[in-house]
Amino acid sequence: IPIVLGSLSSVMDEVSKEKENLSANDAYSFPIIGSFCLLGLYLVFKYLEPAYLSLLITAYFSIFGCVSVAKLAIRSLSFIPALKSLMDSFAKFHFSFKREEEQVVSFSFSLFDVAVFIASAAFTAVYACNKHWIMNNVFGEAFATTAITLIGLESFSVGLIMLAGLFVYDIFWVFGTNVMVSVAKNLDAPIKLLF
Repeated sequence: IPIVLGSLSSVMDEVSKEKENLSANDAYSFPIIGSFCLLGLYLVFKYLEPAYLSLLITAYFSIFGCVSVAKLAIRSLSFIPALKSLMDSFAKFHFSFKREEEQVVSFSFSLFDVAVFIASAAFTAVYACNKHWIMNNVFGEAFATTAITLIGLESFSVGLIMLAGLFVYDIFWVFGTNVMVSVAKNLDAPIKLLF
């Protein structure tokens, strides 16, 4: 489901606006940067107080999770023709921030988007309080879908390079060391699906 939704959303985003793509150099550095991040998390869990760290991680994932769940809901609803026409019937508000005639940020939203974001914020608040496994999975799906939407590839070979690098990365960190297993067990965040 996240691959199909993310891929369709990515194609829709490419049609509507220009998107930055990963190059071969980015694909080569992806597993290296991931390794440094994973090792950093491992060291943080090993040497810092778990209660404060858990609070910080919950706050971090709640902020990005709220936005990801709202985007996932809006994208999912837009694939249903009747709801798509309802969503398009709401008035759009456009905001643009410029610096010296150069557009820095531009975005638009409707009242429907605001309502979905408020529902997503409520969902996030409930998740932050009880960390229910089903809600965890919704956040995991939202993160996966959003990541697929945001990552564009220059060519098929760039995707192949990145997948090969991540394959070696996974084998090394899962079977060569106890780092990934330790981080996955200690990290109480929606980065994995729970059953």
